[in-house]
Amino acid sequence: MGAVSLQTAIVITGKSRRTLWRRIEEADLRRDADNSRNRTLLDGDWVRQNSLVDMGDEEWGLVLAGVGGDAAAQNGEGGVFLEAKIEAAALYWFEQAAAQNHADALHWLAHCHVAGKGAPENHALGMMYLARAANLGHVIASEQLSAIHRQVLR
Repeated sequence: MGAVSLQTAIVITGKSRRTLWRRIEEADLRRDADNSRNRTLLDGDWVRQNSLVDMGDEEWGLVLAGVGGDAAAQNGEGGVFLEAKIEAAALYWFEQAAAQNHADALHWLAHCHVAGKGAPENHALGMMYLARAANLGHVIASEQLSAIHRQVLR
């Protein structure tokens, strides 16, 4: 059911790189051929069954689309993990989408960094993400920046 990278498997399962390699060596987890970017690919069915969140067909479809580079799917998967309070995994997915200038993902990254969800609290980094989201036309981010600006100018 589609292979995923080792890094994606780490994020989705919460298992360490060492644990996943041990599972491969013990033949509990099948390693697929490496992809063209020389990334180790793992059996998607195993990863899905060992996910930190219940992976129904819709959620797994988001994972596979996200692995394929779909920024909207990456953002959606970030939301799935944030809702499940698995914040480090949410941050990973939001960062993948933000790297493609996905405005919603940038807004979520701002929220995560300001609130310390999945990363240490960092208001400066959160503001940078908020400004990037606003610059891309994210309406809520724009309004939030305006409100902050009004507070500072009081």
